Amino acid sequence: MFSDIPVDVSVIYEGERIRRNDMYVELGGPTVKEKFELAKIRPADAIEDGKVIIIGPDIKDMKEGGAYPLGVLVEAAGATLDEGLEGVIERRIHGYMNFIEGFMHLNQRYD
Repeated sequence: MFSDIPVDVSVIYEGERIRRNDMYVELGGPTVKEKFELAKIRPADAIEDGKVIIIGPDIKDMKEGGAYPLGVLVEAAGATLDEGLEGVIERRIHGYMNFIEGFMHLNQRYD
């Protein structure tokens, strides 16, 4: 699906189970206090289409077996979007993350 990232992304990975012994790192999780997924509807002039900002270390620079904070902020704009859709987008983050090969996302809202 994406040729410029080192893993495959497809619906075939939805439901893939990654067990602790097979994990490289844990992002969020019960031992990490700081974790969130948040969607915000913004005015179109307040966001830049396609912009991605990564803060913190790259996965390859993380200690194997470590647990790290994770925050995902999705800002969306559109003439027909309203704040009532923020929760819908947040729940879709869960599904889309599970399309990533070797990535397992659990507990979309609470530990």
